[in-house]
Amino acid sequence: MRMINGFDFVFFSELTLLEQNVYYEKCFRFVRRLRWEYPDFVKWFGNLFQLPPRLRPEREIVFCRMNHEVAGIAILKKNAEEQKICTLRVDKRYQRMSIGKNLMELSFEWLENEKPLITVHKSRQPEFERLFQHYGFELDDQKWGYYRLFSTELAYNGELPEKAFGLNRFEIADMYEVISEFIQRGIYDTEQMYHRYVELWIRKNLYLQKGMLS
Repeated sequence: MRMINGFDFVFFSELTLLEQNVYYEKCFRFVRRLRWEYPDFVKWFGNLFQLPPRLRPEREIVFCRMNHEVAGIAILKKNAEEQKICTLRVDKRYQRMSIGKNLMELSFEWLENEKPLITVHKSRQPEFERLFQHYGFELDDQKWGYYRLFSTELAYNGELPEKAFGLNRFEIADMYEVISEFIQRGIYDTEQMYHRYVELWIRKNLYLQKGMLS
């Protein structure tokens, strides 16, 4: 544990087994809303662990603790091929208190790299812009539809690996709904279908960003 500016910063792997059991749940609850940005997030989070709550050797979670709750978190990956900050989030109540900077610098320490790869959803770029500028991070890559249809993922200090394109089950359900609606109305104009689908997708994501879905 590190005490920085009155805040506790904890390396998950340094906790006792009992504490790991407790903070496994707390860390998951803190980041679980990311499943709306990244459809396979829940599965991905589970794969950070050999057997919960034991992290895999190439993984670490650094979090800021306030009154035994998680106030900010960085999820890291380090192997011979990649040093990456996979997730970086700070609770809105504790933003602008240097927690993000402290998490970043502790991440550099564990990764042994001051310019690790980090990726963010394009909609969140304004939240990270000042932090990335402070550390001289450079935008090297951006891919449309990488994790979700009609969304763009940005990569700093490196490139995103190529991956097969796919739709998540919510997007498939939305597409099926739009097609069914147009068929029932006797409309077979694919351009209209496309615009209707985009409208539905944007509306749903605006609701998600406002926290109207949990």
